[in-house]
Amino acid sequence: MVDSIPCNPTMSDNNFHVHAFLGVLVNGNWLAIPYGVGMNEPQPPVSGFVNEANCFYYLHTHDSSGYIHQESPSTAPLSSSLFTLGNVLDVWGQPLSSNNFASWTGLVRVFYGAVPLRTLEVKSYSEFTGDPHTLKLYSHEAIWIEVGPPYVEAAQLPPVEFYTEY
Repeated sequence: MVDSIPCNPTMSDNNFHVHAFLGVLVNGNWLAIPYGVGMNEPQPPVSGFVNEANCFYYLHTHDSSGYIHQESPSTAPLSSSLFTLGNVLDVWGQPLSSNNFASWTGLVRVFYGAVPLRTLEVKSYSEFTGDPHTLKLYSHEAIWIEVGPPYVEAAQLPPVEFYTEY
């Protein structure tokens, strides 16, 4: 269990199943989030997608696209936030501070953008100036963690497209 999030032998029965995006920029280079985050002993991908592991946390990645699957037995409305960026990082086992993310050091900035349910593309972002661990994850929210230099302006971050209405 991590942050009171269990690792169950099967994925949740999906009462609450939404997606967020996490992108990482280090020294101007976009890095992929690994597949199998939030899975214990993930099996090799099949057609680029991992669906088998010893157990699954409610927060996990099936591939290296950056999409974070939030799958919980909760009956909360899909417009709710059940998790935070801190939960994702804790499940992943990666530290984040103002001058460090994972194994990279430098000034760290976090940007976020969100769109309403059924809207499929995030095009604009704002810098998050609070504790990034508390940044709530919503359906169709895109988050960028940047470690620099160089640094980008929020308007320079690429749009993120979601492939489902939730």
